[in-house]
Amino acid sequence: SSSVTYLPAGTGAVLTTVQAKLRQYVSVIDFGAVGDGVTDDTVAIQAAITYAVANDKAVLLNDGEYKLTSSISITASVAIFGQGIGVSKLLCANCNAFNISAGVTFVTLIGFTIANANRYTITPNTNTAISINGTTASQCYWHTYQNLFIDGFEVGFFAGGISSSVWNNVTTVYTHQSVNFSAQCLNNSIAQCRFGESNSGATVPAAGSFGIKVGDGLINPEGLFITDTLIFGVHRAVWIRAAINVYIQNNIFDMCNEFGVLAESTAFAGCINNQISGNYIAIVNTAGDTGIYLANSYAPTDSQNRGTIVRDNEILAYPTSTV
Repeated sequence: SSSVTYLPAGTGAVLTTVQAKLRQYVSVIDFGAVGDGVTDDTVAIQAAITYAVANDKAVLLNDGEYKLTSSISITASVAIFGQGIGVSKLLCANCNAFNISAGVTFVTLIGFTIANANRYTITPNTNTAISINGTTASQCYWHTYQNLFIDGFEVGFFAGGISSSVWNNVTTVYTHQSVNFSAQCLNNSIAQCRFGESNSGATVPAAGSFGIKVGDGLINPEGLFITDTLIFGVHRAVWIRAAINVYIQNNIFDMCNEFGVLAESTAFAGCINNQISGNYIAIVNTAGDTGIYLANSYAPTDSQNRGTIVRDNEILAYPTSTV
């Protein structure tokens, strides 16, 4: 193949070799992955990603169902592209799918499904689909998560110390916590996503379930847009803790079992300069549930919630609710 020339079609195309053409990207099949849902493809997929990282290549997750028995490590910039959420699938045998190291920039995951063999809301597990392990001191920057389907994990995304990153058209089902921002996270965006504990309205969400949690209460996360997103069937749709400049706009939070939006002060700091506007929030079940709750629980001035704008939200209690 190194001796056979290849000329792409089109004016200005440059002569190359078949070998160079075939090596423009890395396929997991190139490294021995089978994709039959039975064979353990962990080692092959890790090898493909390790090679791609070392050689600045993109990784193709071919059509198929690839079984993982331990998590895949991402230690440097990489782009992994599936062939569509209904076509390319990682099946986790009760393990995390990806563990991303602190300080890793430019991670792109697009166009595939990540499923757990045991769905959380049927058989609880302790697994995380994508664990981003940045810290306040060693941030992860410029990640893109797009056209992903996350099925059956306790946590869809643990997003520690991540900044300037995007979630777009991401769906989670049978997942207890969809996105959990921890440490200091700055200037991220979540748009046109669908998050939920279950895809069945008959299932009462488990205590502690949420769509998006922003902040661990120990430091101020700053700058997050949550827009045009559906969060369904959880206790808390959006939960912000000591967060600054969070814009929660034009979303649907349906079948919430405790709070639609909870903005909570902590001993460290209050929630400051946040905006909750243009949302539809529906409460489903018990007395005391609240559409939007601004929880100001600490006396010191530095721990007070302040500067919050709440406007143009539609809040509904379903007829069967006791709210």
